[in-house]
Amino acid sequence: MSSATTSARRLAIVGSLVCAFFMSWPRAQQAGSSAAPGDNELPFRSGSDDGPEVRDPRAEQILDQMIQAHGGEKAITARQTIFIKYRITNFSYPEPLVGTLTVWFKRPDFFRRETAYPDKKQVVIFDGEHAWVDDGKGPEELGPVSSSIVKRGIDELDSPLLYKQGSLKYLSVAKDPLGRLTEKLSWRHEGYARDLMVQTDTNRLLVVGSFDTPAGAISRMQVFDDYKSVDGVLVPYKKQVFINNQRYSVTEVVDVKFNEEIDSALFHPDASEGHKPDEGAGSAVAASPR
Repeated sequence: MSSATTSARRLAIVGSLVCAFFMSWPRAQQAGSSAAPGDNELPFRSGSDDGPEVRDPRAEQILDQMIQAHGGEKAITARQTIFIKYRITNFSYPEPLVGTLTVWFKRPDFFRRETAYPDKKQVVIFDGEHAWVDDGKGPEELGPVSSSIVKRGIDELDSPLLYKQGSLKYLSVAKDPLGRLTEKLSWRHEGYARDLMVQTDTNRLLVVGSFDTPAGAISRMQVFDDYKSVDGVLVPYKKQVFINNQRYSVTEVVDVKFNEEIDSALFHPDASEGHKPDEGAGSAVAASPR
């Protein structure tokens, strides 16, 4: 394999590891790779200086209300393990492609994600120190930069707490793509740029819009819907992803469970397959929302 091909593959892998809920793989992998595409983002200016941090008092108040609406910081961080299985429909192919995406997480920072389509599968693991990816050819350890990006992406599981860091500004009142009335915030941190849309009457996070450049238009938009409470924490059971205003994927929660024991062996790069907690070692149990 040429160095250019290897670099391109690594870039595509890194792109698949960073954004909220780890929904699928990056568009860059559609050609010449066994991986499938997805909705994840890279920093637009990795390691860049965002300037002095600005925390708008009105935006802070909306963030505080949003965190409380989602269950509160105590309940969100009390989840020592997380298991979620999704059904994903990907519209980037000539015909929609349907598969599953399963996430296991164990604090402080052990993570496994399996994404499976009918003819392809990818496993991403963070073993607490290093990131690994296996797209059917055996586990490959990623370098320190890629591993740090994976670790950064794990913070998304505790959304919206990650917005307590960085600059946060109030923008305006606006309707989201589904016509819901929201208050719009701007967030910048360590090279990431996002607009957030928070529902006015429920304080739920409805939209995360991501930028490819600091001054550019939103290129990736995640739209959340069908929130349900699971062990006191709100979980969006449906998420639509739009890229350049085109619907890219839809994910729907199939199973979810918090604080069930997950065997640490599941986060070893040689672990062959994950299971639900009620199916033996390294597994996770499905729960009905309540």
